[in-house]
Amino acid sequence: MSWDIVTIVKSLTKWIPNPLNLLTKSWDVTGIVHKLPLPKEVKEHLFRLIPLPVNPYVTVKNALEAQMLRDAARVAKQLDETSSTMHLKLGTEEGVVFTSTLLIKRYPKNVCFGHFRKLASIPPVRCKVEIHPIVKSMVSKANEHKLNRLNHDIQDSVRNRQIPDSEIVKAHESLSKMLNEVEYTDNLPFEIWMFITTWGSSIQALKSNVRDIKNLLAEDKAKVNNLYFEQVEGFQAGLSLGLTPEVLYKDYPGRYVTSDPLSYLNLYVNGTITDGKGIYFGNSTRNLSSILLDLLNGQGGKNISLLGTTGSGKSAALKCLGQSFLEHGLRVIYFDMNGEYYAWCKRIGGAYLDQRSEIGTYIEPMMIYPQVSELDGNPVDAMIARVTRTIAILADTNQEYHLVPCDQAIAKVLETNGIDREKPDTWYVKSLKITDWYQALCAIHTPEAQDLRTRIHRYFEGSQRHLFGKSEPLNLDSQMIVIRLSNPEEEGEDPRASLVKMTLALDTVWASVKRDKLKGDRFTVLFLDELQRSIRNAEVVKFLNTVATSIRHQNGLVVTGTNRASVYLGDQAPAQSIWSNSYIKMIFWIEDTELALLKESKAVPEPVINAIQDSFGHYTFMLKVADRPWEQATFHLSQMELELYRTKGLSD
Repeated sequence: MSWDIVTIVKSLTKWIPNPLNLLTKSWDVTGIVHKLPLPKEVKEHLFRLIPLPVNPYVTVKNALEAQMLRDAARVAKQLDETSSTMHLKLGTEEGVVFTSTLLIKRYPKNVCFGHFRKLASIPPVRCKVEIHPIVKSMVSKANEHKLNRLNHDIQDSVRNRQIPDSEIVKAHESLSKMLNEVEYTDNLPFEIWMFITTWGSSIQALKSNVRDIKNLLAEDKAKVNNLYFEQVEGFQAGLSLGLTPEVLYKDYPGRYVTSDPLSYLNLYVNGTITDGKGIYFGNSTRNLSSILLDLLNGQGGKNISLLGTTGSGKSAALKCLGQSFLEHGLRVIYFDMNGEYYAWCKRIGGAYLDQRSEIGTYIEPMMIYPQVSELDGNPVDAMIARVTRTIAILADTNQEYHLVPCDQAIAKVLETNGIDREKPDTWYVKSLKITDWYQALCAIHTPEAQDLRTRIHRYFEGSQRHLFGKSEPLNLDSQMIVIRLSNPEEEGEDPRASLVKMTLALDTVWASVKRDKLKGDRFTVLFLDELQRSIRNAEVVKFLNTVATSIRHQNGLVVTGTNRASVYLGDQAPAQSIWSNSYIKMIFWIEDTELALLKESKAVPEPVINAIQDSFGHYTFMLKVADRPWEQATFHLSQMELELYRTKGLSD
């Protein structure tokens, strides 16, 4: 079958309604090209049309060199056998570039983080590590014969009274060690190939670069394969575009390593962090490829935790994530303590619900929510827990001494209004109010009741009595909702009143999420930024942890953010379970004191710590997805998006 440009365009428009969308971040270009019903050779030409990724190690020196590299990626490549089989002649006559790709076949004995970055001293060079995960159960089977062969060669040399070849001994030791690690530890096995591509405007310049690379590697006793007859495949493999030359990998077996040494060889791994579809989590700083994560696939939601100081880009990232969730049809709810989401909410037509302490409206703690089905918990018990938590926060206590009269007053209100937790027909006859509970408490004349009344007097009869002014339920019907809360750390703000309003709003949202789960309705994403301001009370901490760990089994997930590592990490960290149960972790730049805590916790490898420290002013972040390797990323936003997401810390 012959393929002309018309056929290709028709095929493209069939799979992509608007081909210009290839230029936006929401498309997985590599995945799309792979799915096109085209012959392999046509796909290869399409891959060359994709802009070449920026070199992660060195900067392209000028526009001419950049254009040469783009020409090399989009013009059909052809082996120039008349001059050499060790390079490619690419591009047009006006902009010819000669490239050569090498494959490392022997690695240094000791590899430390960033070991090969010194290759940047030989510009222009692009390094790329291709990593293939291996099914753990297949490692021993695949390498048993190889290990036996190596052992046989060593024993033959010993029997012949010869010194065994050092390369064979080294290979045997490495393979034995790796098999033991895979068998008895949590280390995961990988097969890796490291490609080094260099280029020049002439063959002489290219040969000089190749010679310098080999000499530099020889200092560490590393060696390369020249790929004499596989330069096209080597060039493709080094592009990081997902085009896998299977023949090359078959003819040149990779090196087996486990996850620990792999993280030192190359911390930021290509092609392993993205799912190819889903929510946009920025772009890899290595190759500018979009990182898309499918958070709705599989069982349960996948929580996200962010750590970053003011001005690091954390708040803008929260908005960018929210926008991506909205585009995927999910309901998004933000808890806003600073008012920074107001303009964005109004701009995109969201619902802005003001629940600040000075506002006279409140969510009634004694409201009994409708029961969706028998699978739903008893709504009277839920109301009792809500009232008990509210009073515990206002009284700043969780002692049984004070909670007993609280429970007695609840029982009195239920009895007075004829509500029986075992009889659903009595649940909704009358509307209960928190002021009814306070009156019932005042009627109890015990020392503990009097003490509790003294602790909460100001919220019912004193200066803060406006807290329970007018009962007004939250309307959660919109797809985009921002719930404005008071900042408990602001001067003149009553922190207990602020936290009560927050937990009542969160409780309402939580009840809505659980009802949606039972009805099989929408999926909800909760955003809780400034977490350090919400953990001033033990009851609040307990409730936040309950919601964050339980929502994964409902129709929802939680995105939390803070500027303090101590909130997430350490033996006494209040949100430790939130951090540990997060499927995704994003760490932006943080202050030195917080960085020291992060390092002390040993929750993050030292190379990641160094990358975070160096990210100041660059708006990059370190991304960890489940058990995948760490990746450095950044959000590539248009000017319109920057204006839309602008916060006090993001200036450009």
